[in-house]
Amino acid sequence: MGAGLIDRHRCTIQSQGAVQNNKMQSGTHFRLDIEGLRAVAILLVVAAHAGVQALEGGFVGVDVFFVISGFLITSLLFKEYHASGKIDLSNFYSRRLKRLLPALMVMILLVSLLAAVFLAPHEQLEQSNAAMSALGWVSNIYFALANYGYFEAGSESNLFLHTWSLGVEEQFYLIWPLLIMLVAGLYSRQAGPGNTQKLTLRLSFVVLVFFLLALVLHQSKPIWSFYLMPARAWQFAAGALVFSYTSDSGEENRWGQLSPMVRRMAGWLGLALILLSALWLDSASPYPGWRAVLPTLGTCLVLLSGTTCVGAGYSVGSLLSLAPLQFIGRISYSWYLWHWPVFLLGPIIGGQGLFSLPQLTVVSLGLAGASYLLIEKPIRGSAWLSLHKWVNLSASLLVIVLLIFASGVWKSYITQWGGSEQQLKYKAFYRDLPRIYSDGCDSWYHSDRLDVCSYGRDDAKHTVVLLGDSIGAQWFPALHNVYRNPDWRFVVLTKSSCPIIDKSFFYSRLGRNFIECDSWRNKALEWIQDAGPSVVFMGTISSGFSEEDWIEGTARVLDKISGSAGEIFILRGTHRLPFDGLSCLARWSWQTNFFAARDGCNSASSSPGGDNIYSWLQLVAKKYPNVHALDLNGLICPEGRCYAQLSKVPVFRDHQHVTASFMRLLDPASIISRMKAAADPQGVAE
Repeated sequence: MGAGLIDRHRCTIQSQGAVQNNKMQSGTHFRLDIEGLRAVAILLVVAAHAGVQALEGGFVGVDVFFVISGFLITSLLFKEYHASGKIDLSNFYSRRLKRLLPALMVMILLVSLLAAVFLAPHEQLEQSNAAMSALGWVSNIYFALANYGYFEAGSESNLFLHTWSLGVEEQFYLIWPLLIMLVAGLYSRQAGPGNTQKLTLRLSFVVLVFFLLALVLHQSKPIWSFYLMPARAWQFAAGALVFSYTSDSGEENRWGQLSPMVRRMAGWLGLALILLSALWLDSASPYPGWRAVLPTLGTCLVLLSGTTCVGAGYSVGSLLSLAPLQFIGRISYSWYLWHWPVFLLGPIIGGQGLFSLPQLTVVSLGLAGASYLLIEKPIRGSAWLSLHKWVNLSASLLVIVLLIFASGVWKSYITQWGGSEQQLKYKAFYRDLPRIYSDGCDSWYHSDRLDVCSYGRDDAKHTVVLLGDSIGAQWFPALHNVYRNPDWRFVVLTKSSCPIIDKSFFYSRLGRNFIECDSWRNKALEWIQDAGPSVVFMGTISSGFSEEDWIEGTARVLDKISGSAGEIFILRGTHRLPFDGLSCLARWSWQTNFFAARDGCNSASSSPGGDNIYSWLQLVAKKYPNVHALDLNGLICPEGRCYAQLSKVPVFRDHQHVTASFMRLLDPASIISRMKAAADPQGVAE
């Protein structure tokens, strides 16, 4: 269908809607462009979760959904008021439950069953808690209060993390009908929405208040601002504002008075803002905050462009009305429900490397189609349930209660399963940390205090310093064994989550730049300058920075200490497993017969990202005569392969950190040999 024909078709539909109710032009017909906009939103979300690097900011698709919901829900409420003179709240909530609950319930039930079979008991515990909160539409509150960073390591293991946005929507649906009646004066028949200027002004005030609240929360409680409904309500209200601005027809519709060309350009600009924000933002961006204005404004412009007839031509509605986008838009809710658990469970059930993310994307799309055809569409279109709203409400609440009870029973069994000797063994290794943590050497991210921990005689001839974040700190047991000599004092200067790169960065736990890290790092470097140690080991996490950051940021660090230290070894970052090492071992012992047929808990020790970073560090090291890049990974991952367990000892306590027990097993002579191979430093312990 040509673009002009599509536009004329949309104009015909819109005219028919206006005839039925000239005050409700934007709310009485099916909006093909909105269905297509849903497709854009879900494609962005899935792309981000599938690891498409260019679209790492695709999480803004959720913001698009929020604005669409505010627009549609408000238009439906006004439509009902015009038709009946009142708003039936019980009918409204019945429709919402019929629309959202069945597909969500089936997803949670099936995913929970798979988790109970394939995940280790300690993993299941977190899933059962999240499942219960999702069934009660409060998972966003659960994740917020648990300080569950959406972009942080560990969050990717929760099968129900994506349900946070559904909790936000349902909580919005609870308050919005009441608030809109208050704002629009719907409590009085004489105070209907005919005066759109007053309605628009009032809704503008609502948007402003909620937006200011969001900004305040983003500064004080960044995780709350991401997850909690009050901090997101301004986006729903923005959608409602679009409706109020265009709800009248004829001369009263100021938007409709603009030329079709201007309205078409506004639509394309809106789509561009959505896509540009997805390309610009990433997991390191402070979000939502003011940055959420971009996708929100973009969605509003797209919605505006379709509220009046723009005439024949290439409008954004022409693109969004294409059949493929209409299909994806129809199943967008089901696809949102299924894509995330499929991405997480697929590698576990199928084995590492068996399914690629593109293949899992197709699988999730297939499940979404089945969910839409078999569950979502039939129940949503059920005339019987529409006529018997109290049956629908009662049945929905009963099912929610029963499934929450079932989740509680599941949780009680998890406690029993987790008490087995083998499971307790692996659980204990999560706390298998170097002693420096119990000795108070690492203040983590809470402060910029420099805690200097010293092991050995204070009057020793030589001093060796271990400088780094948690990736550097994990080498303490192995390196301390190398320098167990009365002539050596071993000093630890570490701060978890604080890389030894002279570069400020955004830290999601704080929702701002990690200024404490910058301050601590400067103090540590000044200490080294004053102490003049014989040897310094630098170790830091191997991700999160660009090539320029690695080269220039590391050089700035070395410029400060290379003249004071005798020899400096830059440790290569340990390989990051594509799975949690201890969880994989626990799963294997939990379902030995199933997982024994897989390739085991191991992966190749080489990765393009890690290899590139080490090559950049080698380039920097060559600029300084006393600086050497040191790769000890061969001692952890022999023959190019990383195993979750060697010599019956777990190697990794998560995706990347090595257990202290395994570090203590490393042969000091092998470490010294590799140091000599990297350089021939004076003062290396014999």
